[in-house]
Amino acid sequence: MNKLDLIFFKTPYDDQIIYELTGELLSHDHYKFTTSYDPKDIIAKIPTMECGVLLFYINDKYDLQEAILILKTLSKFGHGKFFKFFSILTYDYSRSERILKKLGCLGFYTPADKPLRISKKIELLRNKLISHLKPTKKEDLFDLPLDPQILSQSPIKIVDEEPIKFISALDIASDTWIIKSKSDCSFTTSLWKINVWGPSPHLGKWIEVTTVADNLKTWKFVFNDDVDKNCFVESDGNWFFEGERPIYDWGKKFWLFKDANPHLYFINSLDEKFSRFYFENSKFHITKNSDIAIAKEDLINASSEVKINQQQFKKLREDFLGKSVVREFSLESGEISVDLEYEPNLTDFNLKCEFEDFHEKELIVLAPPNSIAYEAKVRAQVLLKYNGQEAGVICHGKILEIEALEKKDSLTIGVQKMNTENFKNFLDLYALRQANINDFMTRAKGF
Repeated sequence: MNKLDLIFFKTPYDDQIIYELTGELLSHDHYKFTTSYDPKDIIAKIPTMECGVLLFYINDKYDLQEAILILKTLSKFGHGKFFKFFSILTYDYSRSERILKKLGCLGFYTPADKPLRISKKIELLRNKLISHLKPTKKEDLFDLPLDPQILSQSPIKIVDEEPIKFISALDIASDTWIIKSKSDCSFTTSLWKINVWGPSPHLGKWIEVTTVADNLKTWKFVFNDDVDKNCFVESDGNWFFEGERPIYDWGKKFWLFKDANPHLYFINSLDEKFSRFYFENSKFHITKNSDIAIAKEDLINASSEVKINQQQFKKLREDFLGKSVVREFSLESGEISVDLEYEPNLTDFNLKCEFEDFHEKELIVLAPPNSIAYEAKVRAQVLLKYNGQEAGVICHGKILEIEALEKKDSLTIGVQKMNTENFKNFLDLYALRQANINDFMTRAKGF
């Protein structure tokens, strides 16, 4: 039986329609599946295939750009007779459909569509393509070489096919989780499964907590009353997990965390969140093992014995707390400056303000009294200098609220436009600064 090649391009692991569509198509023995995240890989593979269907998942403008690149490049091969193209659209549906239709896309769907509808369309195409396939050598069907000029000139950042991304280790004293190898993270069916070494059930347990937002099932790790948790976490902070309830494997001595979108994170006394691992933009992000977590490994291993040796555990705890260098931290407070320009003069940053708070939608600053009008359009430049690094953001918006204080006005600026990458870099450096300040205060008071 001739099998049809099916290529899924940048389809997310956690999308329900993809999960159900894959299951529906796998129930027939008619298809050969390929998944890719790399446009170059797609462009190289299709000329080696006799016929098939390519399904795009357009989630943002970058996905759309990559789909355009693929379709334009493959048009040189006369692909339309042997390959058909479909798209699931979550980004700018009407514009994406209009562009992709001109480039040869046949069907357009959304995540709300029923998978059976898509699978029936693919099945009809399979019969048509297979019946019209000539017994020609496949290298004769595509005799044009790849155009290296198109690929080299493409401004698109090629996405790594690897679904797991390791990022910088957490820089907090409360990191207490170790992932020993990449093989401890796996994706099966619709779930991520992560084996993590940390404080055993001898020391505490995961209890379900109420979470209003998104109806997420959230668990908090609560240390037992007779356990001094300060050698594992800050006294006023807690670890949380969003997903299925973590299960401890006494044989292998690790916690099993699993969910379609697992998220393990710590919240400190300042309500700051530090993520150990999380799923975002079709990538599973995992922070590398930190020095502070590795320093606790002997304590973690001792706690995982079926019958804990209290004397040994006590000695390990004392050794850990007695270490003079557990984690390096900076005593520098850094400098944050905010400069505003506002109507009618939007050509120069002419008003210096004090930084208060910064969110994706709001910037809060302190300014001289009566210096700016309500609903005035502004452009703000926020600059953080800390630990030899700089992070700056320029945002556009307008004054939403003015609160008169004793000597200054508190201004709330509604952010309408800014560079999200610069904002993320600012938040990362700001989080590092706050973590160091918080650690200093904790150590000043003692564990």
